[in-house]
Amino acid sequence: MIESPEIEVEMTFLTKAEGGRDRPPVLTTPKLYRPHLVVGGGEYLGVIFLAAPEFIEPQQSFVATLGLAYHPQVDYSALVPGAEFTVREGARIVGRGRVTKR
Repeated sequence: MIESPEIEVEMTFLTKAEGGRDRPPVLTTPKLYRPHLVVGGGEYLGVIFLAAPEFIEPQQSFVATLGLAYHPQVDYSALVPGAEFTVREGARIVGRGRVTKR
């Protein structure tokens, strides 16, 4: 099995009033959260949350470690330090953030 590269991000989830979820997702075990990140108008890049705070609130900034779920079949080169992204569940934007480390 090929090990997935990881990135570190700082992000927040939107409030329901901003179009986000009713409540933030469970990010870690037993069910790992697997949204897509989109940089600019680019591709949907599948990620998996590997490490994150256990409890978060909408608009609360937090740091998380994400695995690049489809590496090497998908080009993740847009996810460089400083890149800003939206967090998506399908077409719906549920959060925003930026890459801090790759």
